[in-house]
Amino acid sequence: MTAHQRGSTWASVIAEGIEEHARQLYKRVAQFPNNPGNLRGARGLTRLARYVESLPDSDPRIEQLVRSTHDFRTFNPGPILSRELLRFRSVDPKQDLDSFLSLLVARAVEDAEQRGESAPATGTGVSRIVVDTYAADGKLVQQAFTGRWLIEDFEWVDEEMVEWRCGIAETRGGRYALYRYKGSARRDATEARLTVYGSLDDLEAEERPPEDIIAAIKRDPMLLELDI
Repeated sequence: MTAHQRGSTWASVIAEGIEEHARQLYKRVAQFPNNPGNLRGARGLTRLARYVESLPDSDPRIEQLVRSTHDFRTFNPGPILSRELLRFRSVDPKQDLDSFLSLLVARAVEDAEQRGESAPATGTGVSRIVVDTYAADGKLVQQAFTGRWLIEDFEWVDEEMVEWRCGIAETRGGRYALYRYKGSARRDATEARLTVYGSLDDLEAEERPPEDIIAAIKRDPMLLELDI
């Protein structure tokens, strides 16, 4: 589901993912009627979804959740985040919505770390990004630069019908880096490369990534404080 299918914001897509977890708990209510925690959790997640949907996309927690769990098509929480969602208010019926949302960000980062991915940068600051690439002889070469991910993980089938996992970052120098690898996770990649372009338009013209990915970057650019 894209933000356009649900509404006009990425927060609405995350809210739909939360509601899906609520539906899972409502099913458990019928299966296990003697467990009151399931009903409390389902109702709590429904309220949480409404709260999240009311937030602006500029909320740093929304930005972080998008980068940690989202390929800009679907909200895709990992097992740690999903488990935390299903535990919401099952024990403490007064668990705070706002505090719990912050906890979800931490769980999303844990999922990303377990997948072997770097934690996304938050706020307007940049960070050191290190990626694995492979030379022509198959030798592993790590490349590093200072910048921030604009979109850290999305699926792409190029013009030669090759499937890649990709990320696009803006460098401290104002250039755009396209990182791509083959495999389900970076640590298991069989091929990986990093290509840098002088502008986003150059990247788009040369590589032709999915139109909705480029549109998402252009529509809602992140403020980047560059030390130049």
